[in-house]
Amino acid sequence: MAFFLQTEDGSHPDNRVWSGRNQPELGLPILNYDLGRLRAAKKEHAKMTSSFQLTLWKAGCMSFTKSIPLAGTAHACGTLVTGSDPNSSVVNSNGKVHGMANLYVVDGSILPRSSRVNPALTIYAWSLRVSDHLLGTSITTKRGK
Repeated sequence: MAFFLQTEDGSHPDNRVWSGRNQPELGLPILNYDLGRLRAAKKEHAKMTSSFQLTLWKAGCMSFTKSIPLAGTAHACGTLVTGSDPNSSVVNSNGKVHGMANLYVVDGSILPRSSRVNPALTIYAWSLRVSDHLLGTSITTKRGK
């Protein structure tokens, strides 16, 4: 029997993807991420895992922990900042990429974080919202609510 425990790292404005423009000598986007910037999240995770390990030990079970590297994450969020200012955000509140004609984002990259749960339903809701905007309609209006 095995258990998988997961906590969210949280957010920090310096943990982000840098485009090739930020470091033209490298040319490719770079993930600038440091767990050290997230001391509260790291402490929360350590408290949860040690508590669970103690519970397993009391039940006569052996336990160990193994971190999943950043490349093993499944719900990457927060790579595209949403806002009204093109100088500090990538997309507006309707999902449209600033300065681009007819380019909209409807995936989880616009979410600042996954909020400690699987973000699938939030991503679905966001995509429906953007679709409504593009169609100039509202799902609630269509359903007569």
